[in-house]
Amino acid sequence: MKNQQTTNYRVQIELKKVLHELKKLGLKEVLKGPYWIKVQGVDPDDACFLAFKKVENTIKMKFPKNLNKDVYETLRKHMRILKLVVISE
Repeated sequence: MKNQQTTNYRVQIELKKVLHELKKLGLKEVLKGPYWIKVQGVDPDDACFLAFKKVENTIKMKFPKNLNKDVYETLRKHMRILKLVVISE
């Protein structure tokens, strides 16, 4: 992303299925809603990727390291982007 202009985005994500699956792995309280993530991205695809990484990192901090792969797979399978909004500056 060198010398590329970034845009502020708000990404709305669906985590209901993710949270249900994480409860099966033993993690009860992970994130609190509403699930809008603010990111700065080069384009909409980059913004969605960065939102995914933010959620992933937040959840991984609460899991033992030996479950990180399961957490990642759960996110990849069940997390959905619902809406992407450009934030005016």
